[in-house]
Amino acid sequence: MTTRLLSAVLCVAAFQSLSAERRPNVLFIAINDLNEWVGVFGGHPQAKTPHLDQFAVDGAIVFQNAYCPGPVCGPSRSALLSGFMPHTSGIYGNSQNMLNAPLIQKHATLPEYFSKNGYLSLSRGKIFHRHRTVKGADPGHWAFDLYEPSRGGSPVNRKKLTSRDKNLINGKPGPESAHTRGGGSEFSWGPTSVGKEGTRDYQTAQWAADQLKVEHEKPFFLAVGLSKPHLPFYVPQEFYDLKNDPMEWRNLMGGELSAPALAAKERLEKLVPTKFAKGVPVQNSAEKARLKKTRALDQTIKARRRLAELK
Repeated sequence: MTTRLLSAVLCVAAFQSLSAERRPNVLFIAINDLNEWVGVFGGHPQAKTPHLDQFAVDGAIVFQNAYCPGPVCGPSRSALLSGFMPHTSGIYGNSQNMLNAPLIQKHATLPEYFSKNGYLSLSRGKIFHRHRTVKGADPGHWAFDLYEPSRGGSPVNRKKLTSRDKNLINGKPGPESAHTRGGGSEFSWGPTSVGKEGTRDYQTAQWAADQLKVEHEKPFFLAVGLSKPHLPFYVPQEFYDLKNDPMEWRNLMGGELSAPALAAKERLEKLVPTKFAKGVPVQNSAEKARLKKTRALDQTIKARRRLAELK
């Protein structure tokens, strides 16, 4: 089975000219707020992502010069999935459903385009930005031939919860503060009350791995959406238990690389030629929580990637 991974921008017109026998299966993985901490992009020396790094050299398409079309989820995903930039579609915020944009209504989205050109499109997880409508939730299910609702979750252990909105520090009330309210997703972190097998992303990855075993009558476009490391930063306790060495990194003024950072750079350059990104120290607990999220994501990929099935 031939499967290609497309991680950012797709030139789908090329598939239209291919015969059915030559059309490859397409695996599309969207990871929410991953940032550039993956090793193949230069990464962060405390964020260990060996399986994603290996994935990058095992057939994935890696973009070293990519730009975000919008600074928040909705416009960015709408642009990627429709092919129209925010200033063209009019989708500038998370509250705007791309289905209401006249321009997008006239054109097929990415999965719909595949479906119209002989592919079976199927999905689970966060691909389109989710919206509420008068008819119920709209997670973008309408764009796929087969859509599997997400299951699992990451309930936090409230005895160890740190939360800005709830004014909690490690499960205990924090000092009075004028900064305990905020919009959007809750800014908080803590260990989950379930193991990684119970988390939504793990179960989504398991479902995707199972789909790769199925012999479909058509070539498939499989879209897999992983919701972390988007906040809140809730991960299983095992990732909090990982050793977290003090950070050594070059400063923002472009100083010399420390020994650990230099070693990471040399290791990554052996995998894939890459421009080493500038880094900043992990100094506060919020940044450390994000680091643990990145580690947890890589472990999920490790558990369910099954590279032999992707080749």
